[in-house]
Amino acid sequence: MLRPDPAQLPRLAEIEINTRERLQEARQMQWLGEVAGLQDSLRHIADKKRHAERLRQLAVDSHNTDNVLR
Repeated sequence: MLRPDPAQLPRLAEIEINTRERLQEARQMQWLGEVAGLQDSLRHIADKKRHAERLRQLAVDSHNTDNVLR
């Protein structure tokens, strides 16, 4: 898995919103295969968002530690 760039969190949020909209449509149309695929996509998006958030927090913590040590 590629390391997500924390700067891309807003883009991931857009993708998540779009995917949720598509999932709603798929449920309404009873496209069960599409529903399963979109649910899987949402799980992967959530994983990427968590990973990017961790990386962002590590960068903030590292920056704060560097400032304290100076």
